[in-house]
Amino acid sequence: MSYKIKELQEELKPRYRAKTKGLESLSDEDLLSLIIRCGTKSKNVKELSLEVLQQIGSLDNFLNVDMKDLESIKGIGEASALSILASIELGKRILKFHKDKVKLINSKLVYAMFKYELIGLKQEVVIGIYLDNAKQLICFKELFRGTVNECNIHPREIFKYAVSSSASSIILVHNHPSGNINPSIKDEILTEKVSELGNSMNIPLIDHIIIGSNGYYSLITKKSFIEE
Repeated sequence: MSYKIKELQEELKPRYRAKTKGLESLSDEDLLSLIIRCGTKSKNVKELSLEVLQQIGSLDNFLNVDMKDLESIKGIGEASALSILASIELGKRILKFHKDKVKLINSKLVYAMFKYELIGLKQEVVIGIYLDNAKQLICFKELFRGTVNECNIHPREIFKYAVSSSASSIILVHNHPSGNINPSIKDEILTEKVSELGNSMNIPLIDHIIIGSNGYYSLITKKSFIEE
């Protein structure tokens, strides 16, 4: 017999507190409890949710989990694993939709919008972001995907999409699989080449951001941001 959310005291039920105080008042553990719904013979659903969070390590890590990862946690079966993965996928789709509605006016906004796509990847991925003259997003493209240590980038490919989308400016964002946000010499050289070509085409590179495990570095402003 498993312990379900309904068997907890009323004031401790995540569903009750979500209805009375709002979902934003719930902890990560509580939100996961609503998704998992059932506990096990030895753990109630809140205890099981806490164990899942501890084993996955951080919310960022959920972006790269799969069925095997989740089902390796005692108490998480196929149904619970699928519920978790479906919730993650829905969140990704909502974020993707909102990217089409936002003005990218600073580095922190770019980081907030793309960190969940890039953090935790084992390969270096470069994304080109194409903006209109009001810095409204036109589109973004994955330009290159490389090995852990190298990603070959050709500036002409970057501007091919800028021209075809009638972009007024561009932003580059890429990850460092190591998690380190410090720019490499190749990062510096690429930024210089793309900036020069962009200026000559009147499509300036307004930012180039490196995303690491807990923050970013802008090669244009030379400023970094670390999440606490």
